Amino acid sequence: MRLFIYLIGILFAAYVFNRFCLWLEQKGWLYYRYKKPQIGIIGSALQELNAQLLPNHRHVVVAKEEKVQSKKCEKNLPIDGNAEMINSFANKIKQSYDKIAKIWHEKRDWYIEQTSIDEMIAKLHSGATILDVGCGSGKPIAAYLKYQGFEVYGMDISPKQIEYAKQIIPEQNLFVADICDFSTSMQFDAIICWCTLFHIHASIHGSVLKKLHNLLKPEGLLLITFADTSHPPESEFKIIDESTIESEMFGEHFYHSGQPSQQNSQLMLNTGFIILSDKIDQPGNQVILAKKE
Repeated sequence: MRLFIYLIGILFAAYVFNRFCLWLEQKGWLYYRYKKPQIGIIGSALQELNAQLLPNHRHVVVAKEEKVQSKKCEKNLPIDGNAEMINSFANKIKQSYDKIAKIWHEKRDWYIEQTSIDEMIAKLHSGATILDVGCGSGKPIAAYLKYQGFEVYGMDISPKQIEYAKQIIPEQNLFVADICDFSTSMQFDAIICWCTLFHIHASIHGSVLKKLHNLLKPEGLLLITFADTSHPPESEFKIIDESTIESEMFGEHFYHSGQPSQQNSQLMLNTGFIILSDKIDQPGNQVILAKKE
């Protein structure tokens, strides 16, 4: 009987310790490595995204770079005669992420980001400034960067996601904004744009990359993911146009847009980036680490 009580006590203590560590991690005070990287909800979404996009897409030629406080991304490009569709992307993504903010904060976890992030931060100096574009609730990327000692800034289109991010990132370092409308005199040592660009129509990816280029300091680093649509398998999704589908996650609908990997890489070069690494870390997810020229 004593042994049974002793074992119960150990299990209870382990449970309390686990919950305490998770609470510290949520606050950004501890990086708690209790889970192995796995293909989670984001990985599944990327595989779904890759499933229905078609292999032939437009290539956008990027104009000359502008100053940091630049004009908005060009959103009035005609796509199959429907320019309004592009303008609806931001509102749709904002509404959907607002609605799933709580469950997103609870479920969002590591799967494959860490290897790529470690590759980037190995090239940064201590205390470097990093902007997380599409930071969501701050988990897991911003929390990890904060744990590593970097000065972290976050931007997201969803106000409710940003409310959760305040638990990790100082409020003065947070921005509720669409990257296309974002304007600041600040420049950063590095920018992470992970699983964010595919929520923006592929026809204006060039404008977004130009914006990110302007937000970086000279020789600043950009870690970014693209939807690679080079080899789409069969699946069932609502096709919006040749580069875009509509999918569902946690009961809400999201737009996903992309191009074949070679076009994504060329777009980076056209924008003035030097590509340091370019890989497909899982089907449909292209990861590029680049440096501003």
